[in-house]
Amino acid sequence: MAKSGARIAGGSSKGRILSVPADVRPTTAMTRRVFADTYISELHGIRFLDLYAGSGILTCELLSRGAERSVAVERSKNVVRILRRNLDQLGYSERVEILPMPVKRALRVLSDRNDVFDLIYADPPYSDGTSLTVDSGRISAVLKVKGLFVFEQSDQTTSSTVDGFTVEWLKRIGDTRLIAYRYMG
Repeated sequence: MAKSGARIAGGSSKGRILSVPADVRPTTAMTRRVFADTYISELHGIRFLDLYAGSGILTCELLSRGAERSVAVERSKNVVRILRRNLDQLGYSERVEILPMPVKRALRVLSDRNDVFDLIYADPPYSDGTSLTVDSGRISAVLKVKGLFVFEQSDQTTSSTVDGFTVEWLKRIGDTRLIAYRYMG
């Protein structure tokens, strides 16, 4: 079952509304806008990895704003159906590979394929308690040197440092905290 209401905030698909699964908390329009506006000059032509992709709203937002390609990782088969429908609706299907599997397995698959990305965005369920330190080695294996890793979490969660990464900025948006880490290699 899907609910409606996630609207693309900018770019060529601005204003288009995507379906959102009832049990998914999408990245809010304000969070997407703050992030994209901060890095708009870095978005054109990038390869983007969307971990915990859900409805694909962030993937669609960044493709709308100039990203070239994306890999979206989402383990729920029901959510993947909605994600595919959203990509089809916007004409983005050819620019997105969906990996329907858990994030840790997807990172291993991408690393084995020698895929690398300019930008990785992780937005795990807030109740998940996902720790950055668990995945930092796998994240660095698929992120270009000087690439950006952005972690979205509840503002109630303690921030982490990640070996090999420097904190570029931390922003609070409502009950959300975004932490941008630059991978220094």
